[in-house]
Amino acid sequence: MNRGGGKLSPHVIHSSKNVSQGPNWQRVKEIFDAALERPVAERAAFIVNACGDDGGLRDDVESLLSAHAQAGSFLSQPALSWRIRTPAPPT
Repeated sequence: MNRGGGKLSPHVIHSSKNVSQGPNWQRVKEIFDAALERPVAERAAFIVNACGDDGGLRDDVESLLSAHAQAGSFLSQPALSWRIRTPAPPT
C-alpha cells in the first residue's frame, strides 16, 4: 500500500541536487519508490538496510524523500477547485 503519495514525480527529480545525473540513478529510484510504499515510520530503517554502507546512495534517497515531502499535496486538488468565489448578486 502506498502511504507516501505516489511514485517519483518530475518535480522531485529536478528539485533534489541532480540525483538523476548520478551513476546510481536506477538504484536510487528503486529504493525511493520502495520507501514510498512503506509507512513513514518504517522508511528510515528500510533505507539504512537497503543502502548498506553506501552513504552517498543513502543521501541521494533521503534527498529525494525530503523533496517529495516538501512538494506535499501541491497538486492534490484540481485547479478549478480553487476558483475565486464571487459574492452573489444583490436581489
